[in-house]
Amino acid sequence: MALGSSARGIFRLVFTEGLVLVVAGLTLGLLGVLGVGRVLEGQVFGVTPTDPAILAAVSIGTAVVALLACLVRIARGSADRVERTVANDGS
Repeated sequence: MALGSSARGIFRLVFTEGLVLVVAGLTLGLLGVLGVGRVLEGQVFGVTPTDPAILAAVSIGTAVVALLACLVRIARGSADRVERTVANDGS
């Protein structure tokens, strides 16, 4: 992150990095569920381990929480304004 970045640039950077991690995590998680679905069949009752409604609900819930965490990180970062003269002070 460059000193003097615009708030929009910081938002885009942090949100994009967070979104990439969310998509990667959800992809790996869904592939993992599909891979070990047979093992999970004995653990869940009334639904199949690959029930599309359950997988969609969990994926959406996880994505919302992760993206909210990104927004909290952005809010904290934008609240920490540093004077350029202080940051460049070198002492």
